[in-house]
Amino acid sequence: MKVIVNASNLTVGGGVQVAISYILTLGEFRNHDFLVLASDKIYNQLSSTKLGNNVELKNVNFGLKDAIKKSSKLSSIETQFKPNVVFSVFGPSYWTPKAKHLMGFALPWLINPESKAFSLLSSKARLKKKLQNDLKKYFTKKNAQYYVVETEDVKQRMNRFLGAKLENTWVADNTYNQFFAEAEKPDHIKSDIFKFITISANYPHKNLAVLKEVVKELKARDIKATFTLTIPDADYHSLFSEHKNVVKNLGPIAAADCPKQYASHDALFLPTLLECFTASYPEAMVMKRPILTSDLGFSRAICGDNNALFFDPLNAKDICDKIEQVVNDEELYNKLVENGEKRVTQFQNQMERAQTYTKILEELAGSK
Repeated sequence: MKVIVNASNLTVGGGVQVAISYILTLGEFRNHDFLVLASDKIYNQLSSTKLGNNVELKNVNFGLKDAIKKSSKLSSIETQFKPNVVFSVFGPSYWTPKAKHLMGFALPWLINPESKAFSLLSSKARLKKKLQNDLKKYFTKKNAQYYVVETEDVKQRMNRFLGAKLENTWVADNTYNQFFAEAEKPDHIKSDIFKFITISANYPHKNLAVLKEVVKELKARDIKATFTLTIPDADYHSLFSEHKNVVKNLGPIAAADCPKQYASHDALFLPTLLECFTASYPEAMVMKRPILTSDLGFSRAICGDNNALFFDPLNAKDICDKIEQVVNDEELYNKLVENGEKRVTQFQNQMERAQTYTKILEELAGSK
């Protein structure tokens, strides 16, 4: 089987990490040949890595602007390579291949119209988001016939809100990547200042701005905690210029650098309002760090019961109540870690996920 793995459209966020994790497994599937179309963000992290004799890595960027310009560069590559099937790790893909096309889906804005995230947007931003959603919905439905998602809930919501056929939609868990499997996982060492890590892009639905109110409330309670982000410097200075002593920033980091950040911090803090799946949860679990996150359906479905402290993501006082609990209660801290270590074994690992992808692709290609 010949497969084009299309990651030419991925530039930020968890999609990049999932793509890198998947691409690193392709050398194990020696019966198949893979041509990986990698965006700059992905290519720069993998170009010096030996991927296997059956894997070719090609630096290609292809987004909405290319589609508008009616660029044919991906079609030309397909004509030369002649794949049996194309796999866009995450959509929307702005390209319509001639071969059967499997598209990964992780666009929560499109399938959660009731989310509180919409209420945080200004009127202008809501209009912009609607236009973006309409475009993404159009290309998601136009450019693929088959989909793979990360939870059963997303599969059902895709059917309900996008009309995706259930029989043409598969589920494959997200998980932590190889860098976490290989990383040292040091035990927690208590210090005077409790350090939270949030590895995330600065999307509106990540709700990072709530930290401004959280910082004020923590100061009023005399709770010593800091928060480390991984957002662009311009966003950081715009949001947190008055709180730089408490809210730190690393800027965007490579996937390989994520494990050591968990190891050097005390817990994960994620006030997100909207997800299909976030790898941050299993990453924190496997690194033996507790999770503080939003009390919403997707987070409870992914984390499970008793494996995280859940808070109202729009209520700074409730957030600080949970922070105060984990900072002051070492028994609770250790219990969350213990439960998380058990929960993470229930997710597919990166190779099991890759095997699931491969079985789907084989089915679509009609070959073994």
